[in-house]
Amino acid sequence: MQETNKMNQKKKTAVSYIRTAAIEQNHINGGQSALCQMDAIKAKAKRQGAQIVAHFADLGVPRANKVRPGYNEMLDYLHKNKVDYVYMIKMNRLDVDTARARDMVDPIEATSAQLVFTEEDRASIKEVFKV
Repeated sequence: MQETNKMNQKKKTAVSYIRTAAIEQNHINGGQSALCQMDAIKAKAKRQGAQIVAHFADLGVPRANKVRPGYNEMLDYLHKNKVDYVYMIKMNRLDVDTARARDMVDPIEATSAQLVFTEEDRASIKEVFKV
């Protein structure tokens, strides 16, 4: 009976978003390489029982650069598809400035997706912006 219930439960869906400041970033750079980010995201999705259905990236894009094609593609995907989670490793993949990060979080929250950071222990994104 328990196995039947598991089969009837729809698996949660997710997308990933990674950003690196330089295309050449490697494992030595504090785990910020594209590969390290993706490994952390896949591990978190597995723990939460989510299936990653799409990956988005801005590689070689410093946080000061506001042109983020991968981020924009992700937003477009979120508006067209039902997604439960958006995974990224840290808030700083959006921006280290809270106001600018909030501007990037708001469009994600406007969809059905919940933003999940793999390296920050937050119950919800709203805690990140507590005053």
